[in-house]
Amino acid sequence: MLLAGCPRSRVAPPDAQFARVGERKLASIAPECRTVTDFVFSPSGRRVIYTGWLDDGDGIRAGVWVGDSLVMRTDSVFELGFTNSNEPWFVGMDSGRAFIYYRYARPRAYEKITDVQFSDDGDRFAYLTRNGGRQCLVIDNASTRTVLNVLDYCLSPVNDRCAWATNDSADWYVVDGPQTSDIYDWVQGMTFSANGASIAYAALADDEWFAIQDGEELPGFGEQTIEIAEVTLSADGRHLAYVVSELDTEENESYTYAVKDEEEDENVYLDVSGLCFSPDGRELAYVADDGDGQFTAGFGPEGEIYDAVWGLAFNPAGNRLICVARLNDEEMVVVDERALAPYDQVDKVVFSRDGRRVGYGAVRDQNFLWVVNQVW
Repeated sequence: MLLAGCPRSRVAPPDAQFARVGERKLASIAPECRTVTDFVFSPSGRRVIYTGWLDDGDGIRAGVWVGDSLVMRTDSVFELGFTNSNEPWFVGMDSGRAFIYYRYARPRAYEKITDVQFSDDGDRFAYLTRNGGRQCLVIDNASTRTVLNVLDYCLSPVNDRCAWATNDSADWYVVDGPQTSDIYDWVQGMTFSANGASIAYAALADDEWFAIQDGEELPGFGEQTIEIAEVTLSADGRHLAYVVSELDTEENESYTYAVKDEEEDENVYLDVSGLCFSPDGRELAYVADDGDGQFTAGFGPEGEIYDAVWGLAFNPAGNRLICVARLNDEEMVVVDERALAPYDQVDKVVFSRDGRRVGYGAVRDQNFLWVVNQVW
């Protein structure tokens, strides 16, 4: 069975999940599931949630399973996952209306629900909705507020902050508690640091792109700049990185490069994505694409070329890098350029606290597995 694309998570499970080297079966794909379309492993490595198509008697519908248990049948499923506190959730569509399922509840339905975000403890959550052509931000299931006309937003993982970009006519500005930003033509890539202390985003004003951190505009990029994207903060909020895409007017081609703490990477590629800081924020790694394939870059020498690369993560010491790669319809974890055993698909790759073992979720022969490898 060929599985469709999977969201990638990099939340580290507790060391107990690295106690036993080898494969541990978590669940099997249900016999009534014709095709799995999405799956995510929990941060603890103990559970898996997946969705796929099943025959419901009256036709083909989507099912959602947590482990071996069928949770719901619905028309379709768009997003699913676990909070950092290991609680499953998903966004589904039933009778033309979208809903979020979380903590065994289905709140009000909308025409569309996207960009679901949770606090680390799972007690706060927010998402974007669309009803009657109007975009809204629903925070804490509307028990606190509903904000209209939202372009982008970010929810703090650890405190009560929530910031959003909203508009006044054609102008956009960011609201962060009592603070309101300058006016921009566009805002995107809003993100908080893991400790909730810093906020950053990209903005366009008068044909110039800026990265903005905690209200301070950093040096801008001129008219040849297509956009600033992949805005990323280190865990402590002290380091900022992003990707700049520019147009070479003479060659009529675009190229991208990474910027870390206002220093531009001298290496340029067709595409740069998946920015990842080391735990102390000193090192930055990313996925680069030169047209022949994807590989890791930015930290040490460029890696081997694969069909696709994602899920970059540093070890706790910040001196080793792991990722997931796809080659010839197989997916595998790559540790410092050493490819481990291949699987049908791989999700979540993390180091143990001592950095000597890696754990990850994988699918092989219709089974969901939690895999632990000794790497040093």
